[in-house]
Amino acid sequence: MPPPREICGNCIDDDGNGLTDFEDPACCMQSQAFTMTVTRGLLRPRGVTTRLKLKSLLAKAGLADVNPLKQDVFVQIRPAGGTDVLCAKAPADKFMKMHGAFKFWDRQHRVASAEGISDIRVQVRRDGSVRFSAVGKRVKFRTPQGGTLQVTVGFRDPATAEAGNRCSTQTQAFRTGRQGQLLAP
Repeated sequence: MPPPREICGNCIDDDGNGLTDFEDPACCMQSQAFTMTVTRGLLRPRGVTTRLKLKSLLAKAGLADVNPLKQDVFVQIRPAGGTDVLCAKAPADKFMKMHGAFKFWDRQHRVASAEGISDIRVQVRRDGSVRFSAVGKRVKFRTPQGGTLQVTVGFRDPATAEAGNRCSTQTQAFRTGRQGQLLAP
């Protein structure tokens, strides 16, 4: 019986190595991975959901060929050394290009795989850098305890198998604010 292999894009740790989808080198090889800079992060507990605001620089260069009109966009968050608390997918067919950026809106929460994320914006700038933001008032995960979180954004084109996958990740320290909210930097 062959060992299990990671199936990219299903939000499950199929091979049991503790890494899910775009955290796993099987889905995002080293040559396809970039270091993210989280410029602003807010996770505020709302019962069993979380208010999410995330802004980041996915890459200064090397990711300028991403295209959310053809690639599904994944957002993953997990405590360092823990398991995913969030794995959300915004399908390519739900993005549109407006004002120089790729945008996803789901204010009515009709896209179940988005897990309550209502807005995603991906902007590829002329200098080749890529900016990313995600917002949701009631994202379907419990806010983890304060500490260090791994934030990963992945791009997957279902037509090109795993060879075209791209990802950006950062292990970021979040500080605890009022009422249990987590803030970065």
